[in-house]
Amino acid sequence: MSLARHRPQRSAPNIEYPDASGEFDHIEHPGVLRAIARLDQVLPLRIRQSRLSPPMREAHRRLLRVFLETGGPPRAAWVDGVDYGDAVETLVEHELVVTDEAGVITGAYPFTVEPREHRVETRYGAVRAMCSIDALAISPMYDIPVTIRSRCRVSGAAVTLRQHGETVETPSNSAPVFAAIDWAAGTRGASCSATLCTEMMYIVGVANRDRWHGADPAFRQTLALDQAAIFAAAIFRPLVR
Repeated sequence: MSLARHRPQRSAPNIEYPDASGEFDHIEHPGVLRAIARLDQVLPLRIRQSRLSPPMREAHRRLLRVFLETGGPPRAAWVDGVDYGDAVETLVEHELVVTDEAGVITGAYPFTVEPREHRVETRYGAVRAMCSIDALAISPMYDIPVTIRSRCRVSGAAVTLRQHGETVETPSNSAPVFAAIDWAAGTRGASCSATLCTEMMYIVGVANRDRWHGADPAFRQTLALDQAAIFAAAIFRPLVR
């Protein structure tokens, strides 16, 4: 799609910030808080997980661990005392996992088996992430060093990031890398894995970032990598704690 194509300017949606419960008191950057608030409107993962029964919550955490260590989902019951079919049905109902038409798990945020552009290399092997933000979530979730390999959605340039926790490093000769989100994709009514996640990307270079953002500033947001890592950790770390 040509970046030169002009679209009508739209008004930014009225976004409420997270409440003052203290959950995000450590986050000072307004862009990160805005991103959390926007994502909570369409995919409040930690809130959905909190509504599960304790056994099902543990099943979800164990499922994420299986994805991390094997690169894919379990094919049979993975927690003693929890039926495989019941677990899959419940986690799908709470929109914590994604399945194919046969009911086989194909993704559990932040992981996917689909051939997405975001590959994360860990001590266990390589896994695929749903989106750029999800790729940045895996290291802080499990406190492990990772290497992320992706590409710039605008130029196609290769992206290589090394991360441990909320610290992200790029090669010394690399142009600045940004995480970019087109929030308009979250209004399409389908699963976030097939809509919003496909519009969470990396962009290399300030000029590419500004041009992409300027095409629809009301709905497009970019974050520096340190901010994006804080955002990812805030969303995903509670799922495994």
